[in-house]
Amino acid sequence: MSTMGDISGGAQAFGMLQSIVGSYYQAAAQKGQLRSAAMDAEFASSMANINARAAEREAMAIIQAGRQQSALLSAQYGQARGSYVARTAASGIRQTGSAAEVRTSMELAKMEDLATLRQNVASAASRAQAGAVDQRNRSLLAGVSAQNLRRTAGTIKPWENVLTSLVGSSGSLAQSWRYQERR
Repeated sequence: MSTMGDISGGAQAFGMLQSIVGSYYQAAAQKGQLRSAAMDAEFASSMANINARAAEREAMAIIQAGRQQSALLSAQYGQARGSYVARTAASGIRQTGSAAEVRTSMELAKMEDLATLRQNVASAASRAQAGAVDQRNRSLLAGVSAQNLRRTAGTIKPWENVLTSLVGSSGSLAQSWRYQERR
């Protein structure tokens, strides 16, 4: 072999070594990236789960506040009706005719206001519950993604890449050395 052949063979061997080291670190970096992405997905899953619980608590608070507002509204209408009856009775007005119609109107207004209040509470609670379902779904999907990323990371074996690179490079290096020896 000539000096030029020795240099060429040495350069090829060095290139093979660089390729082997590079393939190892490339696989290790890919594995690390997948593990990091899995941790990000787990964090997203945890946060979505926390947000779902908060939305559920919000829905319960809306329902509880609605019950309290309903009781307060009923009490206010009851007080207004009682005051009206007492005032009209004190004035000597009989509780028939237009006085009875006023009481009936008060009762209808109360029922209408309560129905509106219940409708608004149901709508707000429903939105909060839908938000909770959405966050639960996000939590589940992020959890599945994290599992898939971890499994994929587990399939990457940097040393297998080294062996594959070594086998591929050694064949071409051997061919090159054989060619150099024939010359």
